[in-house]
Amino acid sequence: MPIFPHGGNIEISGERFVAAWKKWFELYKPALDWRTSCMPRHNRKETLNTLVNNVTAWSVDVLCRVMFSFFQTGLFSMAKLV
Repeated sequence: MPIFPHGGNIEISGERFVAAWKKWFELYKPALDWRTSCMPRHNRKETLNTLVNNVTAWSVDVLCRVMFSFFQTGLFSMAKLV
């Protein structure tokens, strides 16, 4: 299970992580195959808002921050990613 160590060690199921990964490809790189393509890690110090609006939303860092934000608000359990 993926774990968010900087977010209180919250765990998510592998299925949810893969679903979010697939959705991220559909949103930002639909021409790429989500099963075989990679995504840059881009660990950055900027806020999530800055990254999405000014830098790049196409990264593992932003994907994980968005998933963690969904966890904090309780929306992740209701999200229909697949």
